Amino acid sequence: MKFLLLIFVIFLHQSFYGQNGIEIKIINDTIKKNSVFDVNNVCYDIINKSDKPYYIVIDDKEFNTAADEFVEDLFLGLPDYRVFNDNSLMKAESGIANIRTTEDYKSTKPTDKDLRNFKKKYKIKSKDLTEILISYKIFQKTKILQPKQSKSSCTNVNFPFYIASSYPSVKIYELENNLPYFFQILLNIPKEIIDKYFVMPKDSSKDVKIFTGTVYSNKVPLVYKVYNGK
Repeated sequence: MKFLLLIFVIFLHQSFYGQNGIEIKIINDTIKKNSVFDVNNVCYDIINKSDKPYYIVIDDKEFNTAADEFVEDLFLGLPDYRVFNDNSLMKAESGIANIRTTEDYKSTKPTDKDLRNFKKKYKIKSKDLTEILISYKIFQKTKILQPKQSKSSCTNVNFPFYIASSYPSVKIYELENNLPYFFQILLNIPKEIIDKYFVMPKDSSKDVKIFTGTVYSNKVPLVYKVYNGK
């Protein structure tokens, strides 16, 4: 019985901190939405709890808007967020946001010259421009976390919906007043995508590992109490 309990504790530890010692911790004690005009500032730390340096692929400027928590290769590093009603994970909906345009997204893309220079500098063998673009995007979001180091980020979320700036999409939750909601962040970096597209920065130490896997943050109360509209 004690052995089974030990295995369960180890499983919980790995699920919360990630198998590689990476932790995401939401700084907010509570997230409150009391008016339709409120825009929540969600802040969190990414912490390397291990004794080894890690490369982390993360876009710390926004969240993923896919309803199924799946991030396409090109957008790898977008952290996701989830909403729970008590202990039940809520299902989100997603769609195209009318207030954004595809031109906003296209303007952030690198030029062909940027991609050629990147391919030459890092000796990328692929001739597929899409694959080179994915590697370039991932490289731009690669950060190093030294042992015991943490980095802080804040992102605005206007509950019950969130609109991304990098892509014209929206993520929506059906929220009702005064229910026991909780908010959580997760980061999912599949190994197969890293193996295919990750480019090791120059002058990297051999001791630096690359984070792959899924790490879940703590949960914090999300108080939704909006009587002047939804």
